[in-house]
Amino acid sequence: MILAALALGVALLTVWTAVRRSTRFRYAPKPHIAWTGPSPPDVVIFAVSGRCGLRCNAPDANREYLTETGATEQIAGAFHRLGLSSYVLAYRAHLFNAQDRSRDGSTQYGFLQLEADFDWARRNWPASRRVLLGHSHGVNWTHNLLRLHPGWSVDYLIDLDGVCLQWEEDNARYFEAYYASRGGNPWRLDPSKSCNVEPVPSDHGHLLLDVKDVAYPGARSDLEVRTAQGQVRDRTPNRRPDGSTRGLFALVTGESHPATAIAGTKALDWVARTVLRLEEAREPAK
Repeated sequence: MILAALALGVALLTVWTAVRRSTRFRYAPKPHIAWTGPSPPDVVIFAVSGRCGLRCNAPDANREYLTETGATEQIAGAFHRLGLSSYVLAYRAHLFNAQDRSRDGSTQYGFLQLEADFDWARRNWPASRRVLLGHSHGVNWTHNLLRLHPGWSVDYLIDLDGVCLQWEEDNARYFEAYYASRGGNPWRLDPSKSCNVEPVPSDHGHLLLDVKDVAYPGARSDLEVRTAQGQVRDRTPNRRPDGSTRGLFALVTGESHPATAIAGTKALDWVARTVLRLEEAREPAK
């Protein structure tokens, strides 16, 4: 017990030291919008990737990959077919930003950056469609954005096989450090608790759902992909907080958990087709 306590103390001290060295960078992110078009984009896609794998140094080794797999490009393509311009912003499954030292040293953006960017976009580009796209652990982050900010909204909340397994354990020490630096939790709820926390009514009484399984009111349409194979997968259909399924669309695929994030798979083909169908029903193309 004493050794375990000492190990935990050392780990927290290490995190806190890193926090103190990079407070401005990690804890007060500025919007990093770099759109250069003559007018705001018609669609802004905020994409949050998932965990680095089962046996990896998560969440620090988590990195953005939804642009590399072509997922964001395929979804943007559905809007392009209707003559709508798009802008993609990509994030990793982590609370903080960090430099990717294993590759080219580029910045890997985290949830606090997503929060700052989304807030800027909704205030400065109110007419732009907003899309939240998440895969695996990333779905917890995208849903938490709407959970923590009930006045914020998106046109599409896209969930690619969301998973809560290990999410709280991965991120606990970073939430603790963030709260300590702020003198407490700055949000209305505690996002560090995101698994089995939302009581949602059903025909069999209230269910305690993960945040990833709740389509919060800010989502106009929720497109959910779940895979039917493997141990790591989303087994729970999404619901609205009132237990309804208004505006919810779902696909259960036989593809693997990683495959749901790769362009050209049944999962992404279905998402793109569904977005196109909903857009065509919404208004004429530009």
